[in-house]
Amino acid sequence: FIASGDWLARFDHYVSELLRANVQVLVYNGDTDYMVPWIGSKRWVEELDWPYREAWAVAPDLPFIVGGTSKALERTAAGLTFIQIFNSGHMVPTDQPEASLLMLREFISPTSRWAASVWFQSIPSPMPWVSAVLATMLVISALLA
Repeated sequence: FIASGDWLARFDHYVSELLRANVQVLVYNGDTDYMVPWIGSKRWVEELDWPYREAWAVAPDLPFIVGGTSKALERTAAGLTFIQIFNSGHMVPTDQPEASLLMLREFISPTSRWAASVWFQSIPSPMPWVSAVLATMLVISALLA
């Protein structure tokens, strides 16, 4: 990993490009992850250079409800969603499988509340789930590279 030259490489410009192209982006962290702390990831998202940076900054952190229980906090605006998963480390799907599955289903759903931003309602997308899956794959690839 270190020998590949991408140790601590910045990928924020790629995410900003995706957002500018109206591609929905999901960033999530477990709140007990010591490898990639949620506080740093949220700060990284807050500092992304894109047209709706200020709108995202003032959006509320809302409970992410799974089975009647708050399992996370979510913040979303203009196609960018950040989720802080409670009681989860680096391997969120292992630590919180039900919350992870619901999060992924919501993200790729054509009727996702995260994609239903007032800024993008007027922009038709014939297959919104394709954009969501592509964005997920790009972010995961960047993090694993």
